[in-house]
Amino acid sequence: MKIIKCLFVFSILIPTIYAQEQIKLGTHNSLTYLPPQWYFRWLNFTSKCQNLTIEEQYDFGVRYFDFRIKFTRKGKVRAGHGIMTYKADFDSIYNFLNKKGDCYINIVLENFPWQKDKKDSLFVRYVKEIIQKYPQIRFVGGEKKRPWTQLIPLGNTGVKACFEFYERDKKKFPRPRYYARKKNEQYWKEVDTVAFSLFDFIELNSNKEISTRKK
Repeated sequence: MKIIKCLFVFSILIPTIYAQEQIKLGTHNSLTYLPPQWYFRWLNFTSKCQNLTIEEQYDFGVRYFDFRIKFTRKGKVRAGHGIMTYKADFDSIYNFLNKKGDCYINIVLENFPWQKDKKDSLFVRYVKEIIQKYPQIRFVGGEKKRPWTQLIPLGNTGVKACFEFYERDKKKFPRPRYYARKKNEQYWKEVDTVAFSLFDFIELNSNKEISTRKK
């Protein structure tokens, strides 16, 4: 009798677990959970798109990460989004994802129009180094912003935006958390097994349970 009960339970759980594993989840501006430079923190609500750390995002089911890269005047690597700059322990993050062996990273140069091509060569060299150092991560993208330009051909995979665009719609003030609270519930209904769904604040109004700390 116990064997029959166990088989019945497994017959219910296994298809559910398998379906969950096939759902493709991604995060937009994945590193913006980090604190920015102190003098811009009052504006960080316009740039912050995630609460969860990379480890927490992975545990949540994310397998597609969006890394925006900046370089200081001395050539040090930073994460960024717009005017915000974030110090990230990239070696630790890359090592974590490399060991998992099932992740994509969309790598982008966060560029300003007045910088033109000053950071292009640094970015290309950096991307080549991390591709060689972390072979179990699939790096995609290889573009720079403003204007969007391909700097190194990395290919891509299917993605769909489950977040709001601001540069394309001048009427919208950038408030990622506000729009995530307002629209994520609908976006979650569109998640599928075909393309990675990229979220801002992926845990907000989701149909998945997760315990998160307030940030």
